[in-house]
Amino acid sequence: MKKLILSATALTFLASSVATAMPVAKAHPAVQNATLSQLVQYRGDDRRDYDRRRDDHDFKRGDRLPRGLRDKHHVYYGWRESNLPRPPRGYQWLMIGDQYVLASIFNGRVREVRDVERVERRADREERRARREYSRAEREAQWRARYARQYNLNDDQYYRECSRKPDPAGALVGAVIGGLLGNAAGNRRNETTTTIVGVVAGGAIGAALTSKLDCNDRSYAYKTYTTGFNAGKANAYYDWRNPQSGTRGQLHVLDYYEDEDNFNCTVYSQKIWIDGRPQEARGRACQQPDGAWAIID
Repeated sequence: MKKLILSATALTFLASSVATAMPVAKAHPAVQNATLSQLVQYRGDDRRDYDRRRDDHDFKRGDRLPRGLRDKHHVYYGWRESNLPRPPRGYQWLMIGDQYVLASIFNGRVREVRDVERVERRADREERRARREYSRAEREAQWRARYARQYNLNDDQYYRECSRKPDPAGALVGAVIGGLLGNAAGNRRNETTTTIVGVVAGGAIGAALTSKLDCNDRSYAYKTYTTGFNAGKANAYYDWRNPQSGTRGQLHVLDYYEDEDNFNCTVYSQKIWIDGRPQEARGRACQQPDGAWAIID
């Protein structure tokens, strides 16, 4: 009996010595000193990380979703805001990891998969485009309220009379009103013209400036209009001359200002020498929402 007691004592001593010698894994300092509520929070964070890793799948059309990924936790009700198509009957959109997945409610069969980041970028672009369209429509309404109409190439005598004739200065086919020409007859998006450069010398003043010039002379004059108005320099002179006829002119951009609706405008004077005799006209041009300068009076 004494031997059994001594053996048990020896084994106990040996076990405690080994336990003492073995290194003890230390908890993270934050966990070591954490309160009970903080430990619960750490556990919750661990669970969310696990859920995120569990959802990190790469589904394709034809796959079948596990039952655990079809619950209401993953159903995506914001598909309209993300411009996703309406789910057909018996299907629903789910957000699983980095994917929008259109799957059958009944058996989880995947019908369509879209990348979340790509969809959201597209939704942002659509929203920005809609804001620009609304802003442009609003500006066009402001223009029409102030200047009665929006000028296009059909208001311009030069375009009507000279568009099928030689254009030595490149006013019609170049950067001067080439952008206007591209949409003059197309009526794109229910607009007559869309451009960021160009001049429409419409109305009585525009006709008076060019009515005594032939098409070749007008080509040089119009190129000068666009160069001068778009340069943005006040009290600047721009000369032009037709080397074939000798007809010449000068545009004097007097000053720039913004009207009450913040449209960019300029006041100018124009001299044209025909047979050595100068003829002068003064006017005002403003830049329409489509970018074209319109001679308005």
